[in-house]
Amino acid sequence: MNYDGKSLYKNMIGGSVSGVLSLTATYPTEYVKTLKQMGDVGSFYGIMRRSYKGGGLGVLYRGYLPVLCSIIPRAGLNYSMYEYSYYRYRQLGLGGLASNIMAGMTSGGLAGLMMATPVENMKIGRISGLGWRDLWEREGMRGFYKGFGPTVLKESTTYGARFFIYTTVYGEVYGRTDSVIWGSLIGGSVAGFVSSYVNNPVDVIQTRRQMPKGHKLDMTLMGIVRNEGIRSLYSGVVIRSVRTIPAAVISFMSYEFVCKRMFGLGKC
Repeated sequence: MNYDGKSLYKNMIGGSVSGVLSLTATYPTEYVKTLKQMGDVGSFYGIMRRSYKGGGLGVLYRGYLPVLCSIIPRAGLNYSMYEYSYYRYRQLGLGGLASNIMAGMTSGGLAGLMMATPVENMKIGRISGLGWRDLWEREGMRGFYKGFGPTVLKESTTYGARFFIYTTVYGEVYGRTDSVIWGSLIGGSVAGFVSSYVNNPVDVIQTRRQMPKGHKLDMTLMGIVRNEGIRSLYSGVVIRSVRTIPAAVISFMSYEFVCKRMFGLGKC
């Protein structure tokens, strides 16, 4: 990564391909993680088995379609804006560390602002058994923008941490091995693991605020800590890391392959 910021359509194509592949491969774990954050006390295996028995593999992909429809422009925007922002921040004289973090937060925040909030609401509504028409009839347009603040905060901190950690680790591994595969595998694994733990409390709050109207679970940081304990802020974090580690590896690896091998962009 960290290309010259001038071939944005190539970065966007690479990001879109990586987003579709990583989402499709790991969505069932996102489904289970969301149920855990909504109060399901079952184990990961228990929820998977119960869901599968209740309706087959399709149940584990409930809420997948709206996320899939958005992931192409969303992932494309994430990667292309990261590359562009990093390039511009470096031109402004910021160091590599600051440029990396700022570029990641810029790309994540912009994606959260433009696309993530309504898509996340539709996903959570679908997992709860509601279609987008039901959400509209029950809550109107506001129903699609619940949890706007936590969503933007989550996206910006996720990608700020993820891009910085990935590029740092990737650079070290690639410099020693000259291998895109090993660099992407190790860099993506570390980035996915750390980013999933960094902002899981924000992810929990976002999920709570985006649950369908009428639920009785706490939606605020202090309310969750006071009534459920601080451990509740990390509900679903193990499942989330199980998802984000392979998702990050698949996403970064496919992005590097498309941009470096197919489009011939510069050394990562």
